[in-house]
Amino acid sequence: MTDSYQMGEADLVALRKELGPLGDGIYYLWNAFAPSGQSGDELTGWCLAINQNNDMFFLKTGGYYSGYLEDHPPKNPDPSRKNHFWPSGIDVKSRDSDARFMVLRPFWWDAYCSYDNLREYAEWWNGYEVTGEEKDYYTALIKAAEEEQAKRRKAKQEQERKAREKEREEKKARKELRKKDPASYRRLFPQEALKRELRKNSPESYREMYPEEAAKREQRKLRKESPEEYRVTYPNEWLEREKRKIQNGGVSSDDDDSDDSDDDKRGDDDRDDYDQPF
Repeated sequence: MTDSYQMGEADLVALRKELGPLGDGIYYLWNAFAPSGQSGDELTGWCLAINQNNDMFFLKTGGYYSGYLEDHPPKNPDPSRKNHFWPSGIDVKSRDSDARFMVLRPFWWDAYCSYDNLREYAEWWNGYEVTGEEKDYYTALIKAAEEEQAKRRKAKQEQERKAREKEREEKKARKELRKKDPASYRRLFPQEALKRELRKNSPESYREMYPEEAAKREQRKLRKESPEEYRVTYPNEWLEREKRKIQNGGVSSDDDDSDDSDDDKRGDDDRDDYDQPF
């Protein structure tokens, strides 16, 4: 996303404040040509933004999407590390109605958003600070929701661990069969055998026939050997991995990495076997 899509109500208020009636003209002219910016998840009419110190503010976010949050972060003393807010995966019920509010948390764990920065950000969103009994009410709901979220995350991680363990055992069995009885291996797993032979004997043909798998293997290799180069070369993929990691409580659950930790201890043939993307 870029900053070139349509402006919202907060932008209109800011333009009116700075330019008066001229601000309205600029606002409507801009939106007549700019894309809508509907990227990411649609935000609820109001969202609760909470920083690392548990300062809590309502943001008036009706009509906006999470991508807008990414492109419009709060001010940060360190301009090299903008820390935008992002949906935490939970929402809570209003104290006064049946409405529900998304909970937003800082995307980067190590980038700080101060009270003053968050307050100014909330004002930009035509929001307000949540204090007193109202804050206690939402804090209790959020705590309960986050505890339940943590339980589901733990159960999911255990399920994924068992799936990876089962997959490792199956790969190990196929590897042993391939070593002891190549003919049976080719008969039972013809597609896998064909891909292996094609990848080893004709890499260019392999890339032409299986472009997605080849690209995935190359990305994974670069990510392991040169993380910084991977981040620069594949910024979108890197960001998606970071988002999944944060949503998973800081733990990566990608099954394509399940066997990477032992790669250096294996011979080339073993490594090739365990790196299969199929």
